Amino acid sequence: MKARLIRLHPDDNVVVATGTIPKGTVVKLERVRLTAASNLRMGHKVAVRPIAEGEKVLKYGRPIGVATMNVEPGQWVHVHNMRSLYITTREQRGADPSQTEASEGVGPAAASATYIEEEAKVVSDPTSGDASSSSE
Repeated sequence: MKARLIRLHPDDNVVVATGTIPKGTVVKLERVRLTAASNLRMGHKVAVRPIAEGEKVLKYGRPIGVATMNVEPGQWVHVHNMRSLYITTREQRGADPSQTEASEGVGPAAASATYIEEEAKVVSDPTSGDASSSSE
């Protein structure tokens, strides 16, 4: 099985799963080894370093939320441990319909983000029966 993660910006403290990663799978991204703390699905955000309660969660190099509890590397980051900082375009403009654009709902960083895609190497996959791990 080939598990993949994408870091969308060098400053991000989360990466994004591009496919299913079973709980317990050890992956290596850059110089970091992560063990999936739960089953992860495509699109799930995963912490790549400890994120302290109250610390901003960074994706696209921008804050997308604030951790509501301590989050360890390999943990899924979502509404159960993060409060969103997303503000819709309509809210930013005072809900005046004449001021909305067709691109409403697209995050402000999406158009300018620098995407860095690096394949995460599977070190061990508990579902494959291969308990070996790489020494990398």
